[in-house]
Amino acid sequence: DTQGAFTINRTTGNIETAKALDREFKHQYVFRALATDCSIYGQKSATAKVIVHIDDVNDNEPIFAINPIQVLVSPQISVNTTIATVYASDPDLNLNGTVVYSLVKTDPHFYINRETGKIKVNKVLSSITFTNTVLTVEASDLGTPAKTSTGLVTVTLEGLERDVYFLQSIYEAIIQENSEPGSSVVTVEARHHNPNGDAIFYSLISGDKETFMLNSDTGELTVRESLLLDAEANKKINFVIAAMSSTSVAYCGVSVLIQDENDNVPVFDRDHHITSVLEG
Repeated sequence: DTQGAFTINRTTGNIETAKALDREFKHQYVFRALATDCSIYGQKSATAKVIVHIDDVNDNEPIFAINPIQVLVSPQISVNTTIATVYASDPDLNLNGTVVYSLVKTDPHFYINRETGKIKVNKVLSSITFTNTVLTVEASDLGTPAKTSTGLVTVTLEGLERDVYFLQSIYEAIIQENSEPGSSVVTVEARHHNPNGDAIFYSLISGDKETFMLNSDTGELTVRESLLLDAEANKKINFVIAAMSSTSVAYCGVSVLIQDENDNVPVFDRDHHITSVLEG
């Protein structure tokens, strides 16, 4: 019942790990150890129950539920009004899994609640003094050392809509693990509100840039390195993509689900199985 995670030395009885352990995958193992004497006739044996608890380490960074967040606000919005709530989860335990939030670069018009992730208006948003902005929010756990990640909140004032926009704010795609390099994952598309011939270019802001690559002209996300696609290690990968013109920028999110393939062979928990039987 070790599920291939442990082995035992036949002579010393030392139980050792046979592979890397992940508490978020399995937090406890319960199995039996068998001791037998070496008698040829009437061999005797006994078993002992072994319980292995897996302690937590801070090995996961916070993951934003939605990234980026798009917000359209009215010029008449009141001070202290909540315009958005960011949320990031961390599967680690206790302080390792406790997430707090902050603005990477302070903005005089907004502030964020450290514990709740609520972003509120700090001062009146005048169309004369306020320009559309992108807030970069950092989510950090309280582990030592801390793990962090960043999310984007785009704030647009009514009447000052951005010239460039994505057809979808969030794109979702599914791809098989071990897909060939160059395999297409998804194509994002941005357009002008008022087409003027200005070209739009795409850029990968965050995500796994070693495994995937983005065509800056077409917005097509493709596989760069197929060996790094592993559903057992990471079932879901999130990206933030920017579309930029000479005068405007917009952001969208991409969520890629890695589908499992039967690429792992069974592994015996022992190299040798030895037993004996009485003649007859």
